[in-house]
Amino acid sequence: MTIIAGFCFKEGSIVIADSRATLNDIKNKAHFNDSIQKIVPIYKNYAFAYAGNIELASKIIYGIKYNIRKKEKLKIPQKLGLCQPFGGSFLW
Repeated sequence: MTIIAGFCFKEGSIVIADSRATLNDIKNKAHFNDSIQKIVPIYKNYAFAYAGNIELASKIIYGIKYNIRKKEKLKIPQKLGLCQPFGGSFLW
């Protein structure tokens, strides 16, 4: 189970998450990794927090970072929300 929480204050905001992932081997035996980064810096004051599929989250994060680097308009905070990961072909 993943826990991610965000809090807003007058001075800014904070996002926290646990760092444990459970991975199953080919014999379906569970292994734990306590060093997974579930909050990833995206651009300046933006971060991406995820729970669940690590591989899918990595593709989404890569796609968002790629689009921000390639498209100047996405560097404007109001425009960052236009970068919708599930609607674009940049994931594949």
